[in-house]
Amino acid sequence: MTNDPLKPWSLAPVVTGFLVLWVVFISGIGVCMLVATPSLKATAPTKAIIVALVASAIGGAISTLMWSRYWREVQWEVGFWAFVSGPAPKYEEALLAWRWARRLRLCWIVTMIAMGAIALAEVLAGNW
Repeated sequence: MTNDPLKPWSLAPVVTGFLVLWVVFISGIGVCMLVATPSLKATAPTKAIIVALVASAIGGAISTLMWSRYWREVQWEVGFWAFVSGPAPKYEEALLAWRWARRLRLCWIVTMIAMGAIALAEVLAGNW
């Protein structure tokens, strides 16, 4: 029997497990969308936007997973948007969290634009 002090338990492994499942789920949905894209009765720009949507959604899911991994180590005292909008931190772990958070923000913006662009492209093509 060891004399190690008791460590407080953490939900970090559970959260990481859920995030991994979320990445797998988003990736599965993305693959299904990509497989179905050639048979859609949609315009070529819409199909290209769907590919961009899938890429940004998968990128956002992976960025969320990686950001949360480094964010736990950093434990910064500011919120997500203040952290991402601020200057690059000097500490290596904080810099990695900052980079993944900026990627997440970019993927989120591209995802939202792509979702609106699909509807706009179909309206302009007269398919809606």
